[in-house]
Amino acid sequence: MKRALFLTGGKTTPASRFRVHQYLPRLRADGWEAVVRPCEPAMYDWPAPGGLFGKWRRFVALAKKVSHQKRSMRDAATFDVVYVERELMPYLSPRLERRLASRNKNIVYDIDDSVFLKYGDRKPNPIAEVMRLARTVIAGNQWLLEWALPHNPNSHLIPTPIDTERWSPAAPRTPFMPNGQEWPLVVVWTGSSGNLPMLQPIAAALAKAKARVPRMSFRVVCDRPPADSLFPDTQFVPWSELAEVEAVRSADVGLMPLPDDVWSKGKCGFKLEQYMACGLPGIASPVGVNADMLDGGCGLLARGADEWEEALVRLLTDAVMRREMGAKARSRAVHRYSVEAMYPIWKAAIESAVV
Repeated sequence: MKRALFLTGGKTTPASRFRVHQYLPRLRADGWEAVVRPCEPAMYDWPAPGGLFGKWRRFVALAKKVSHQKRSMRDAATFDVVYVERELMPYLSPRLERRLASRNKNIVYDIDDSVFLKYGDRKPNPIAEVMRLARTVIAGNQWLLEWALPHNPNSHLIPTPIDTERWSPAAPRTPFMPNGQEWPLVVVWTGSSGNLPMLQPIAAALAKAKARVPRMSFRVVCDRPPADSLFPDTQFVPWSELAEVEAVRSADVGLMPLPDDVWSKGKCGFKLEQYMACGLPGIASPVGVNADMLDGGCGLLARGADEWEEALVRLLTDAVMRREMGAKARSRAVHRYSVEAMYPIWKAAIESAVV
């Protein structure tokens, strides 16, 4: 039996849940022993800064994280392969990765965000060195893959997979609610509170679309609500794994605005996958992977507030278009991005690191 050690960023971090844990039942069914050791406290979970006490708390948190990661990798030599998610510790790469490589050189390095940009012009870039230490690199999109290949020729493009059995379209509903009124047309955005600022540039477009389509309702699924001053009367759904799926599948259109900057090029479009798997057409900024994902009639692309307003009104007032785009989106999610479709490619990448 082959053994794989997964060093992840935390028990519930999105990258861990979607890029690792979704695959593990299949990997274990194929005869592998898979051991997950998440960073504790979670890698990107930091106490709020503020004065000497805040600095001290952050220092203590860092010490705990580093200590835990060192304990997690102590018996790395007993595994056939070690899977590292993003980086073992932000801003401390590649120190811990070098230590890991001294114990086990069969490292798979998974990158689904532009973490190398955090290091600016530092040469050599620490993430590039981590890639060179690894046997295999898994990149979440084409732009990340192109960045990785000069540092590790054994790099593979594997988008974040979506469980298309769990993320699935809602059952057809009657045209009218029990009170006789038409159902509202729900536009949904789901994400972490750190990404709420990405909604600000489309706030005016949402307000103007609402004025033209009064049935429109804006729903946000997040760990905290957006500002009332920008998004009045927003339906806020506190994030949980169960609530998120139902909140998306019961909507009509999904949104993914992004700023047109270099950091956004590293985004892997998982929001769009969630919408697509639930049979929703998406509206997205034509940045990074978004244009490719919505190609072929799976949604609309929009630049600037005017285009966002028109895209919203166009989809909300055309039920046939929503239905046809949603069906194409669902089909693409199943055939291109599902766990079932991605698992054989992911497993082959893991196996390519075993020497």
